[in-house]
Amino acid sequence: MAYLYSSNPKPMKIAVLIVYFGPFPEWYPLWRRSALLNPDIDFIVIQDQRDSGEDGNIHFCRRQMAEIGFADKTAKIDAKLSYAYKVCDYRPLFGVMFADLIQGYDYWGWGDLDVLYGDILGNLRDSFGPYDYVSTGFEGESGPLAFLKNTEKVTQLWRDIAGLADKLASDTQYAMDEKDFVELLKNRCTTDIVFRECLHDLPARWDNGVLRSVKSGKDYVLYHFGAGLTKNRKQISAATPSLMAHIEAGGAINISAEYNIYREYVTLNHF
Repeated sequence: MAYLYSSNPKPMKIAVLIVYFGPFPEWYPLWRRSALLNPDIDFIVIQDQRDSGEDGNIHFCRRQMAEIGFADKTAKIDAKLSYAYKVCDYRPLFGVMFADLIQGYDYWGWGDLDVLYGDILGNLRDSFGPYDYVSTGFEGESGPLAFLKNTEKVTQLWRDIAGLADKLASDTQYAMDEKDFVELLKNRCTTDIVFRECLHDLPARWDNGVLRSVKSGKDYVLYHFGAGLTKNRKQISAATPSLMAHIEAGGAINISAEYNIYREYVTLNHF
């Protein structure tokens, strides 16, 4: 269990829940390396490919998609996850759905695998404690990585999402983690909403777990190469073996202004 040491009276424990079904993506080794370089955060990967176990601060929990769902008689909800991407609509309920996995943690979060982490706590350390919700995305829309205080107030906030039962039962993906739920958090809770992705401050360099803009010198929490950058997933998938060899030899990697990730010596001319 990872501990965050700060000015708080007791160490804080933080976990990120990632739900992913199917074979792990080709870029998983990049995600893994950047997660391991954030040892004070536990990454709990709920998946159907590997036996439950640990890899440093990465914890695998084996569950089948058919096991993922939510039922609550008072809210008249009895829903099962119908396809992988629909999990975004279930994220506001993670504090209840995975209560067994986050027991004892002060903060729990959600995240994705199509990211490269920088120094998460180097950027967010002072936010844990004062805030109920700590985001990394634009205007609080923070699907790739967000953190929530593990309190009854926050974990039960899903009850006030309008039309939740119908939305969970529908095959439509409503992005409730980034829309309905974030609006409730903004209105009911204390929030730390800052855009902490390096997406608009490129080129950037990732070096031994630190993600820094070459242009501004600012440090960032993550680089998210999913969503609108789908074409870059293919580039990163193909480049991963070469990038990992370069990293293991002590090298840094760069993200160009065109959003592509390269070994350091390839992109020096881009800067």
